[in-house]
Amino acid sequence: MRVAIAKRVVRGSGVVHAKQLALPFQAAVAGAAAAAASAGALAAGAGAAAGAAALGAGEEAAAALRAQLDVAFGRPMRLVITANRSIMLSLSRRTSPPTLRAHRIFLDAPLDVVRALASWFRRGDRRAARAIDAFIRARRPREEAAAADLAVAPARPLRLRQSGRFFHLGRLFAELNARYFDGRVSARITWGQLGKRGWRRTIKLGSYARDERLIRIHPALDRAFVPRFFIESVVHHEMVHALVEAPLVRGRRRHHGAEFRRLERTFSEHTRALAWERENLNRILKTR
Repeated sequence: MRVAIAKRVVRGSGVVHAKQLALPFQAAVAGAAAAAASAGALAAGAGAAAGAAALGAGEEAAAALRAQLDVAFGRPMRLVITANRSIMLSLSRRTSPPTLRAHRIFLDAPLDVVRALASWFRRGDRRAARAIDAFIRARRPREEAAAADLAVAPARPLRLRQSGRFFHLGRLFAELNARYFDGRVSARITWGQLGKRGWRRTIKLGSYARDERLIRIHPALDRAFVPRFFIESVVHHEMVHALVEAPLVRGRRRHHGAEFRRLERTFSEHTRALAWERENLNRILKTR
């Protein structure tokens, strides 16, 4: 299963860095009778009886967690269970009742952690935030092992496409690795899929998939008007992702922390590349 982390996105208003889902969305639990599809996903391929039992267990755990949340928050809550390893927790007060989106590891959270969730979201209690972070760190290895077990068939071998019309990604990667990283970046690189043609509002220029150790670069950058220093800046950005782990802070992955920004700025044409991106945004967005 592919894990895509911190894809670089260009929007009409400028540059943003989007946190990508590490696993597909698994389940939505709304009310006491909602189903937890993540439990069903874990049971896929194990037979109808085992799947039904796992789904029932997921429903029961979700209903129990929601009941605890109602008490801890002092009001009815809507609960959405996800398998999002990038954003582990979020609360939206725009719905009625408010919606708490929580990673499936919280299905068996002890009562003190449930109370900590309420304290953090209601009052910004830092002690509660530390308790939540500790719970996530403790459950992380178990969750990653469960995610690995979800694969029911081996992935097809990936064919790397490095040679483009104007740029060869393998050569760019090797030169940047020697120039900026002393050869420390151990990753593969390939052109991604072109996607739809014509003008678009957003475009993912590059991404790094940590579980595959794979950098993907959008082929829209393989064009004559794109200067070498700009595509180098995109490749360099993803190489920094390969070196810098994204820590969990308050239940969210911080992909662009201080160390990441420091290394990103070591690229000699960093400022120039940002300026070129702003000036040529519309040309980038119009793919062939």
